[in-house]
Amino acid sequence: MKFLVIVPFVLFAGLSCSNPGKVEEADRKNLFQAEFFYERGFTARALMHAERIKKSSPRYAEAQEWVRRIEEDRTAAGFGE
Repeated sequence: MKFLVIVPFVLFAGLSCSNPGKVEEADRKNLFQAEFFYERGFTARALMHAERIKKSSPRYAEAQEWVRRIEEDRTAAGFGE
């Protein structure tokens, strides 16, 4: 009986996690948070959010621009040594 309850739940959970709309929304939020933390001087947190975006995302190029900008600022400030 438990099997009949667990299997549909696992299938539903798998399908809901792979929803492209949710992935796009997560990428949008990560870019927003990267910009937010960068502007407030928290470069480590900004870099963490920018690096969460995968190569398959349409926002990957924008995320890599943030990564480049953050790493340049960290190096210029002496944090990269």
